[in-house]
Amino acid sequence: MEHAQTSIKPQLEAALERVKSQGLDRFLRRPEVERVTGLGRSTIYDKMASGEFPKPIPISGGAVGWLESEIAAWQE
Repeated sequence: MEHAQTSIKPQLEAALERVKSQGLDRFLRRPEVERVTGLGRSTIYDKMASGEFPKPIPISGGAVGWLESEIAAWQE
């Protein structure tokens, strides 16, 4: 389990630094991303694969989240 934590640690630290530097306060989980964007799960993943949508950040274990600011920027 420590290896899994070690592998996501740099990504999580970078994400937290972006949160701090931009004054952000939270990660959005997929159901909330779907709700605020109006996109379904498969569309979100298709757009991520083509580089048209922000990619999630590992939070812990198998959990991921999207930075609220990245979703807001994408919506603009």
